[in-house]
Amino acid sequence: ARREPTVAATVVPRERLEAPGVRIADVLRSVPGVQIADTGGLGAPASALVRGATASHTPVYLGGIRLNDDVAGVADLGGVPPWFLSRIEVYRGHAPIEADRLGMGGALFLEPRRPGRAELSVGVLGGSFRTQGAWVRAGAPLAGGGVLAGVAAEGSANDYVYNDDGGTLLVPGSSTQRPRPNADARVLDAWALGATTLGSVQLGVVTNAMARE
Repeated sequence: ARREPTVAATVVPRERLEAPGVRIADVLRSVPGVQIADTGGLGAPASALVRGATASHTPVYLGGIRLNDDVAGVADLGGVPPWFLSRIEVYRGHAPIEADRLGMGGALFLEPRRPGRAELSVGVLGGSFRTQGAWVRAGAPLAGGGVLAGVAAEGSANDYVYNDDGGTLLVPGSSTQRPRPNADARVLDAWALGATTLGSVQLGVVTNAMARE
């Protein structure tokens, strides 16, 4: 059955997830008690920390399935597109009873959309550091449910400028500005969701394929 958030959760509504170019990490930065740790620009992993706990001790669920890696324990928020979600629930200090693992500081629940209407949208993006991309997604209603699918291709040179002192930090005038040419990234991401109703049971299937370089 469809799960509803409890009164103890801070809910990020779908309206905030529809902004052009927004990422889940960007939205969560403004939520009290949540800290975001990322390692760069486009294509770089991003993780969430709730109330001071480490990312490995902050479980992240997508449709009730925990995304945390079993080895490192960290969930990469950069792998889930915001358009795929209906809302984000932030629990601080505890988690719902249906969570199979309780975080030390809290937990995050990413709730997928429920397809049920016809839709089609396409878009392109451009940004700093030669970032560019395009995406397309579509949905269609079916008996008792529907399907929703989308694919996105993005890339960025990430050639930002930094100060290179050559290991001579204390020598005046020894640093020069150099571009960093080896941080480029390319991402191809595809998601699909199908939902239907079988009697009193709601069945949902989520599929994801990603290529990241």
